Amino acid sequence: MRRRDAKRSPESFCGIRLRTKSLLLACFAATLAAAPGKEDFPTLSPGVPVRGTISVSGARYTTYTFRVPPTAALVEIRLRGSPTDMDLYLKHGAAMGNWGTDAEVSRNSGEEEETIQIAMDGSPALRAGLYYVDVSLAASEPVAHGERWLREIPYTLELDIVEAPSPVAAVPGTPIDAVFRPGDGLYHCYRVEVSAGASALRIDVESRRDDLDLYIRSGSDFIPRRDAHHIATSRRSREAVI
Repeated sequence: MRRRDAKRSPESFCGIRLRTKSLLLACFAATLAAAPGKEDFPTLSPGVPVRGTISVSGARYTTYTFRVPPTAALVEIRLRGSPTDMDLYLKHGAAMGNWGTDAEVSRNSGEEEETIQIAMDGSPALRAGLYYVDVSLAASEPVAHGERWLREIPYTLELDIVEAPSPVAAVPGTPIDAVFRPGDGLYHCYRVEVSAGASALRIDVESRRDDLDLYIRSGSDFIPRRDAHHIATSRRSREAVI
């Protein structure tokens, strides 16, 4: 048997002022196994809860798969509805044989509910393609639930995939007010056309209460942080790139 091996972002305000003509930018709020070769695992779909059970006398885990599109910015997997401790393990590209060495992300807090959240700029970074997620049951004996003893332990698994936002047109000299919400994938994207004769670029971003960062790239609508040409990532609530 394999070894067992632990939020949503709050809303934050984003205000952007373009002092001169500029480029594309993204504003981030600083604040997703069985025997090898067997691929007939049940699949998860975004927004469709899956209810299952795990037997205390069986393998004590179930493997699921889901696919991440290239445009995804964030994946969240939630384990809910269990009367006892269950754990989550996640890996990209292949089923897991040992959670201790194979799992890229794990949640085993000892609680009945667990959540995995993985972003395109997280560690590890979210990647397009097939993911495997294992739901593991800690108990090996019947579990007390009210006046009953359960040998089949119920749970619900939920998947959310947040697509990268489409760029919003920004006009030099015109401030943009925006609000980060949990479903935004932790960043907003803006596009500004820069004239051939422009001699300078300045972009300012400020928040009323939270740390915001700036990532800027020329010629691309989609900016993983590692691909940015210019960045501003201090711990202050205001950033500027010149």
